[in-house]
Amino acid sequence: MSINADVLSGQQILIVEDEIIVAENIRGMLRSFGYQIPPPAMSGEEALRRVEGGPPDLVLMDIQLGGGMDGVEAALRIRARHDIPIVYLTAHADEHTVQRARASEPYGYLVKPFSQGELRTTIEMAVHRHAIERQIRDQAALWQAILDDQVELVLRLQPDGTVVFANRACGLFFQRRPEDLVGLNFLSLIAAADRKATRERLATLSRKTPVATADARVEVGSGQERRIWWNYTASYSDEGRLAAIQAVGRDITGRWQTEEALRQRNAWLERVNQASQTFAASLDLDQVLTRILETLRQQLNVTASSVWL
Repeated sequence: MSINADVLSGQQILIVEDEIIVAENIRGMLRSFGYQIPPPAMSGEEALRRVEGGPPDLVLMDIQLGGGMDGVEAALRIRARHDIPIVYLTAHADEHTVQRARASEPYGYLVKPFSQGELRTTIEMAVHRHAIERQIRDQAALWQAILDDQVELVLRLQPDGTVVFANRACGLFFQRRPEDLVGLNFLSLIAAADRKATRERLATLSRKTPVATADARVEVGSGQERRIWWNYTASYSDEGRLAAIQAVGRDITGRWQTEEALRQRNAWLERVNQASQTFAASLDLDQVLTRILETLRQQLNVTASSVWL
């Protein structure tokens, strides 16, 4: 791997090494590579002060530093406050120190003595990896912001239905923090009466038909139900295995209630019309009453009806 020289010339590396001869030797090699190298820090405490005064692009940290703070402790404190890659220098370290070093998520290790080629490769890999990770984080933050601006409910599901992402709209709608929805099964958000139909609808997704739509009631708050129109989109691996499902929901409760009220009104008008036709079609009082009572029974959804005169 090689990085453009113009990129290297803009990178500043802080060396933290308490052996002055070793530090100056490393400084000379790094300068020959095109990096900007300030004077080395000789202790963990000095490294913290230097980073706070002006964060470098990378820290080359000796694990075994003299004084009250070793390199691992200094690295942990730096990483807690700054997004700076750390590469460790070590001649030897016990297992406990190695475990502590791993907790600081280093970008590499160099075991003394090391060659100029090993130093250059390790630094370049660390710089490149950090740049890629930052780009991924920036892109993820951008997509998070875009999804959080959506008024629709957006959920990302594993193939088994486990929620791995929920946008801000989901949190507001379900009256929970979005991160509290992560780990739940999608079907647990669906009202019990609609879970079977939802499960069956999700089962229709395939590589040939990766999109499906359906409405389903969901439970929000203290037992309150809302009706959601869901759009399901499945994604698949190159091998054809289901990788994830994206569920995008829109609250249609108001529209559904309006349509339901209209359906009921139309049904009532139809029965009124039938009653009017009954009056017009027959002068037989018993027949008229029988038909009217049957119409009323259907409208009221009861099993029987009668009238006492």
